[in-house]
Amino acid sequence: MPRSALLCLALLMTGCASVTDTTLPNGRAAVDIDCSGQALKWDTCYEKAAEVCPTRGYRVLGTKGEPDAEPSEAPLGIEPGKFASRSMVITCK
Repeated sequence: MPRSALLCLALLMTGCASVTDTTLPNGRAAVDIDCSGQALKWDTCYEKAAEVCPTRGYRVLGTKGEPDAEPSEAPLGIEPGKFASRSMVITCK
């Protein structure tokens, strides 16, 4: 397998949370964090929230998605054939 293909595969397996600025209905700024996918967990969303709001912390306004799989349900660390959708909206304090 070519080295570039291995690098792409490694990036797909590790994944990363995406961050999008958004505006709440009341006009306040917020951040939408998406940590969907097989290789990511809810911890990934919370880690990204801490990166986005490093000084004073953050407040979770809402979450949407499935819970992380139990270890017995994902023996290889992933749930075969299932795409896990996870996202949260936060504001910095």
